[in-house]
Amino acid sequence: MCVIIYKPEGAIVSDELFDRCWELFPHGGGYAVWENGRWVYEKGFMEKEEFYEAVKEFIHSENTRVVLHFRLATEDAEGKRNILPEFTHPFEIQLQDTKALLFVNGRFSESEAVLKIYHSP
Repeated sequence: MCVIIYKPEGAIVSDELFDRCWELFPHGGGYAVWENGRWVYEKGFMEKEEFYEAVKEFIHSENTRVVLHFRLATEDAEGKRNILPEFTHPFEIQLQDTKALLFVNGRFSESEAVLKIYHSP
């Protein structure tokens, strides 16, 4: 389970919103920022302060596009929590002619959600 924030150019993400997201989804984070015509990403942040230090410049700048991912651990069939850095988004996936970053997974009907895959053109 997770929460995803897409911050377009012209917007900012407040410290209060970042803190609230981490408070509710504290089991890992990742981000992607649009730089020089492509998405650059880092994931596996397991501490709020480390994650914030990595993204604070991007979330406060009106000149950047950034996607933030905050994770709440799920449980496996045996009830063990899956709190591992490698489970944080984004995941790089191979499409037919390019690579893309997957930020959302799971089952959604068209009426429930829109799945977006952000990739470089």
